[in-house]
Amino acid sequence: MIPSLTVARFFLGEGVLGSLRNSGELGNLIAPLSPLQLAGVWPTGDFRLRPEDLTVTYVLLVVVVLAAVVGIVFALSRRAWEIGLYAASVLVAAIAFGLFGSPWLAGKAFAIASPVIVFSAVVGCSAVVARGRRVEGLVALAAVALGVLWSNSLAFREVNLAPRAQLAELERIGEELAGTGPALMTEYQPYGVRHFLRRLDAEGASELRRRTVALRDGSSLAKGRFADLSAFRPADLHEYRTLVLRRSPVASRPPSAYRLTWSGRYYDVWRRGDAIAVGAALPCSGGATQLPVRRGPVDVRVARPGHYEIWVGGSFRGRLETLVDGRRIGSARHQLSSEGQYVSLVRSRWSPEGTRSRCGRPVRGSTLAREDLRGRSARSFCQRPTAASQRRPRKR
Repeated sequence: MIPSLTVARFFLGEGVLGSLRNSGELGNLIAPLSPLQLAGVWPTGDFRLRPEDLTVTYVLLVVVVLAAVVGIVFALSRRAWEIGLYAASVLVAAIAFGLFGSPWLAGKAFAIASPVIVFSAVVGCSAVVARGRRVEGLVALAAVALGVLWSNSLAFREVNLAPRAQLAELERIGEELAGTGPALMTEYQPYGVRHFLRRLDAEGASELRRRTVALRDGSSLAKGRFADLSAFRPADLHEYRTLVLRRSPVASRPPSAYRLTWSGRYYDVWRRGDAIAVGAALPCSGGATQLPVRRGPVDVRVARPGHYEIWVGGSFRGRLETLVDGRRIGSARHQLSSEGQYVSLVRSRWSPEGTRSRCGRPVRGSTLAREDLRGRSARSFCQRPTAASQRRPRKR
């Protein structure tokens, strides 16, 4: 262990070590976490936010901390040095990281150290019961259990599951099209570029880059951000033989040198030949109608009969149903998408009588869009005149 620590600075580098001490290094945090979270009770769905009921939270925290102190004192009085050593080493390290480390590193330390407080509190409650104060000990134990279970239930309710269907589609693309890179993803999808598409020599416009992928103004995307294909410099796009793009009703078509060779529910794969042609992405010229999503039904009406597709922009956890004249024709639940991405709900032929889409728990800021599907292969929402005579490539 000691030899590893002595040489760590050589392979970590000063830049990495500096980020561990940088007070502005938040990682995926919104702000530095509260030291009170060390107690393991923080009843909120997102640990980065403060609980809504602070009064009850503070009462539970006081009970947990007092019970933990009693537990540590009781353990030391009984010469249970293991408990004292465990609590001291973990808490001293957490406090040191909180004082001298970055907020992101301190948050990791708090998460590792919080079980020792809860464990010591349980020991303290048990000690009170063993000393004959049965009622007081059981009430304190119930308060500790309530705080922990309440916090966990809220966290579990708000958790975002990994988008398995999307990742499985990326895995299939990576296996079937291996060796056809280099490939580019404009969506922020670190698991895609770093793992599932690794055999395509994949890069992300805002994640993993070995080449410059500049916007038209010369700047580059910040980590985690998204931009439409037409926002990038054509010369930088042509460095990539393959484009793996999220399907969307409002996206631009890739430059003319690229041809659609693979299509799934979530992703399209565009490839160009060895000859690099001059051309730019064709901006979307409309064709999709966007409507704000709210709780409850959202009415969508069409002007003329035809094939349409319903999309939802953003993420949602509850079930979202699409109904035509009261008849359900499609549904989806628990869809997780990054910035600027859409998920297709259903394709169907509709008449002007209208449709109604019922939303479960859409994430704030989501939108619904409808798109005419005639000639879907050539991005009909971009109003390409030859779209009606073309067909989309199917999955292999």
